[in-house]
Order: sequence, then C-alpha cells, then structure tokens
Amino acid sequence: MSRGRTLAGRDLEPGADLAFTNLNGTDLRGADLTNVVNLGLTTGSATYDLSTDFTGSGFDPVAAGWTLVVPASVPVHRGEPTRSFSDSKPD
Repeated sequence: MSRGRTLAGRDLEPGADLAFTNLNGTDLRGADLTNVVNLGLTTGSATYDLSTDFTGSGFDPVAAGWTLVVPASVPVHRGEPTRSFSDSKPD
C-alpha cells in the first residue's frame, strides 16, 4: 500500500469540496471535516479515529471502507469477559 498524505489534526475549511480526491492511505486521525462536501466522491481508503469530525458532511467512513484506528489504550471487547488488573487476586 502506498503511503498517503497526513492530514491528522487538520481543520479543512467548511464547505471544502473533496470530489474526486484520491485519499488512499491518507491519515485523517483527528481531522475536522465539518461540513466538507463530496467525501462520498473521493477515491481510496483513508484512516481515521474517533476524534475525526464528520459533522454535517453526510459521510459514512465505515460504508466507504475507511480504516478506523483505535489507540492501543482503548480496550476492544472480542466476546470474552473483560478483566482489569484490579480484579486480579494475588497468588
């Protein structure tokens, strides 16, 4: 996979038109995409995180096949009971 641009933490102008922009490999973690238009007309698969703001864009990154990056510090439940270190009993 080719390495894309890094727009992590950037604020795009409200109303910015991204139609036909190739976002393959672009890092959009923490980017403010509020009211950006035509995200659905972009090509490629970008990465984003829970702080990426899609408000007003009408865009669904999951449906577009973009990759959600979750920090390692965020527990991911995979169907097994979660247990914290405080639940551990000493030997």
